[in-house]
Amino acid sequence: VSKETDFFTCEAPLLAIPPSDLGSNYDYAIPPGKKHTNDPKVSISSTVAKREAFAICALVARMNEAAEFFKDMHCGDNKNTRRDKSLNLWDTF
Repeated sequence: VSKETDFFTCEAPLLAIPPSDLGSNYDYAIPPGKKHTNDPKVSISSTVAKREAFAICALVARMNEAAEFFKDMHCGDNKNTRRDKSLNLWDTF
């Protein structure tokens, strides 16, 4: 799956569901553009971690709903249509 354009296709998997304890397992964030640096972590409070985890979980759920709708409307009998939730959001950056 191309990072830029291929999420809404019949052949693209859905986004993987984040773990239910996402907001309580981390006390740091990795800002955009810092993933591949020597020290990408930035400390965050537990309140911020929970808020950001909520946002990530809500966005993943809505993106998957939109992708499911797309597949229902446009993929028909395409044997290559994927509905597995295996696309790791982290890997797309």
